Amino acid sequence: MPTFFSNSGDLAFTDLTTGFKVELSRFLTGDFNISGDLTINSGSIAKMSPSIVFDVDSGMLIGGTNSTISGEGNFVVNGDGNSIGGEDNTILFSKDSSFEPFSSSNVLIGGNTVTFPSGVTGSMMLGDNNAIKTIEESNTLYVEFDSGMQVNCDTSFTGNVTISGNPVVTSSTLTGVSGDGVFLQEDGVTNTGQTGDLLINIGDKQLRVTGVIYGSGS
Repeated sequence: MPTFFSNSGDLAFTDLTTGFKVELSRFLTGDFNISGDLTINSGSIAKMSPSIVFDVDSGMLIGGTNSTISGEGNFVVNGDGNSIGGEDNTILFSKDSSFEPFSSSNVLIGGNTVTFPSGVTGSMMLGDNNAIKTIEESNTLYVEFDSGMQVNCDTSFTGNVTISGNPVVTSSTLTGVSGDGVFLQEDGVTNTGQTGDLLINIGDKQLRVTGVIYGSGS
């Protein structure tokens, strides 16, 4: 049997009884088109959908259509028509939204045409398909749903709370208030009448409700 050898060492030859075995022993570089299944140590490698785009620098797009990704470390799942830049930003299930350059560490879930301008960092937006918003503040949670929000559990606020709009109290009494009490204030002056802002002092914190106050019950 003739002698086989490889000057580069990339081919390993083994002399067998009925022939010889040749194995490729090297690192491969370049582009490869493999037809069929590819396994490593008998384990299958997941096939990548054409809708999955991965860039080692910019990040990853999974699902959706017509989204573009730039910047560094960004991530989009099932987005449609989004433009994501900046750094370490994430979009889930949004449409026609954008993260501008120099925005960072923000999260968008849902929404339609939501914009995170340059310089905004650490904010999060939750919205329905009709939520159109420009995020103006860093380190802020924005919530916007046409039919409102239901909180079906006890909720605690450790800071001051301001409610703007027309709150409706549907229970017969307002309970669980401690501290200096509840009173109305109009133009900064305590008002004993029926109009003004509703202030609830709770310890060293304050709940202010602005707008028209409606009560149901006695």
